[in-house]
Amino acid sequence: MKKKEKAFFKKPSLFAFAPIIPHLIIIAACIGLYYAMMQYYLFFPWGIYIYYGIQCIIALCILSASAQSVAVPLAALLISLLTLFTHNVYLNNLMNVNTAWELNILALVGIIIAVVVHNKKGRNLC
Repeated sequence: MKKKEKAFFKKPSLFAFAPIIPHLIIIAACIGLYYAMMQYYLFFPWGIYIYYGIQCIIALCILSASAQSVAVPLAALLISLLTLFTHNVYLNNLMNVNTAWELNILALVGIIIAVVVHNKKGRNLC
């Protein structure tokens, strides 16, 4: 059983999930921290600066996770497209439209990075 686990972590494919768990934890912690701060009015005067800082942290996490797997950029692309869809059809703002477009562009760059990195390392694409 140990040999299978080691092989699973040593040779991630393009859609590997195990190497991106730390990145997902960081993204979830940043989003949760931001919404908790806005809910309880903690550091309220600096809210916009904290928002941009958290956006930068999430962008870097998505790009670094895309070097290991394409799952995070695909999830970001799905979230941004669903946000744009609900905004246009139901007039429901899950997030700002500009932020959704930024996430869309970031996801496409992440997918390109994932494909290039996995082709250079000679890993399987499936």
